[in-house]
Amino acid sequence: MNTFGKKQPSEAYYIAFDFTNVITTGDSIATATITAIDLGDGTSATDTITTAAEQVIVSPKVYVWIKAGTADHNYKITCKITTNADPSEIYELDARLPVSEI
Repeated sequence: MNTFGKKQPSEAYYIAFDFTNVITTGDSIATATITAIDLGDGTSATDTITTAAEQVIVSPKVYVWIKAGTADHNYKITCKITTNADPSEIYELDARLPVSEI
């Protein structure tokens, strides 16, 4: 699992999931679903740490707006995409996001 750099609880910015290595030439991302889990207790943190309305797809990348988070917690953020291919292809990338007050 990839790891994004440390984020402070008050910061808000975009992170990118890059599907360049899996999407075939001529295909593009049709949809993307983002989920987040607090790795400490396994609870859903999707609404706490991401803003779905700010998600941007610029194939082959998905940009996810992250915000908030609890200091000294690690979050697993998952980006699952479906492509425009016929039949559609489905791919998933995971990344860890550590949050700490620096």
